[in-house]
Amino acid sequence: MLLLQNAVLGILLLAAAFCDLKKRKVPNVLVLIGWLFSLIFHFLQCGLEGAFKSVMTVLVILATGFLLFLIRAVGAGDIKLCSVIGGIQGMAVCVHILAVSVFLAGIWSFAKLTKKRLLAKRFRYAWSYFTAGEAGRKLYYDKSRDGTDCTILLAPFLAAGYLLVLLESF
Repeated sequence: MLLLQNAVLGILLLAAAFCDLKKRKVPNVLVLIGWLFSLIFHFLQCGLEGAFKSVMTVLVILATGFLLFLIRAVGAGDIKLCSVIGGIQGMAVCVHILAVSVFLAGIWSFAKLTKKRLLAKRFRYAWSYFTAGEAGRKLYYDKSRDGTDCTILLAPFLAAGYLLVLLESF
């Protein structure tokens, strides 16, 4: 069963990464499929208790991620995709995958912003945003103001982080 879980999540994450790179969007149909599989897997393994834990994990991740979405620090599709990871793999593994993925995205972001000569500007903006008490009062990211030069598509990094964590377990 674990092999099937890993394969389904891997396929979903690769599909989401492809869609994110191509259209800058994670399709809801992939998220719904992921949530459905998480329910099925956990119901088959632990009955209603397993399904309930899976649902609760998804809801906790969605609620936590919603705070980041409110200031537009993370896209809704990325948060929903994270909830799929948590629903299928559980909270502990999800946190591990997120840590690896955010690290990879951070390296990419640093390189991208350095190459585009935006690193100092974005650092000053982030510093003033959080220290001046603007968090929660205005959006961190506004496409019309900031453009897309400083954005990072997270789904490919979630797929890469998942693969690295999966390889680490062998």
